[in-house]
Amino acid sequence: MDYTYSFEIIEGITRADIALSIRGQAIESIFFGAAKALLAVMLEDPESAVPVEERAINLERENEELLLFSFLDELIFLKDAENLLLVPRDISVETGANGAALRCVAGADVIDRERHRFNVDVKAVTMHRLEIRRVGELWSALVVLDV
Repeated sequence: MDYTYSFEIIEGITRADIALSIRGQAIESIFFGAAKALLAVMLEDPESAVPVEERAINLERENEELLLFSFLDELIFLKDAENLLLVPRDISVETGANGAALRCVAGADVIDRERHRFNVDVKAVTMHRLEIRRVGELWSALVVLDV
């Protein structure tokens, strides 16, 4: 699948946190782009995260917003609990009357403070103004990260 996405940091939404706007042509692009944006916010050089092992992330939630929240929360948890940076490789998102489900295979790299220079340490993803919406053929999301 083509995970073409773009993201930008949005000023003026919050004072101490970082707000991100992510856009893509598929809902999977939003999740892929949000994970890549998380790395770009944290690391001076996001390309320094070179996966050495694979991790699977499987989540089910009531809707797309809660699914995105849980996905980013899991990436932050793995950074803090297992000292890992995750780079998504393959993502599928299914939505329906029973909620939303994510299946992700990600490459994992152990944090090395010599190789991975941190700009900020993201503490959490927040629910503040969290949204995913589809406008025509494009998807967009707004995510606020607690730093």
